[in-house]
Amino acid sequence: MLVIFCLYYQAEEIDSISKREVNIGGGKAFRSRELSKVINGCEEIVCSLATIISGIFSFHRMNHQC
Repeated sequence: MLVIFCLYYQAEEIDSISKREVNIGGGKAFRSRELSKVINGCEEIVCSLATIISGIFSFHRMNHQC
């Protein structure tokens, strides 16, 4: 079986952190008390997205999307 792993990441500047919400560049907001606590005092955050695809058909599609 063929397995393909694709990873995308981007560092974003943190605009503001409150008790319930983290606001990053471009007006994106994450509502999470836990995240707010963990990154309190940080200036930037790395956002990542990972996908795992298996099979020949998926491999063909993935080559055109990554």
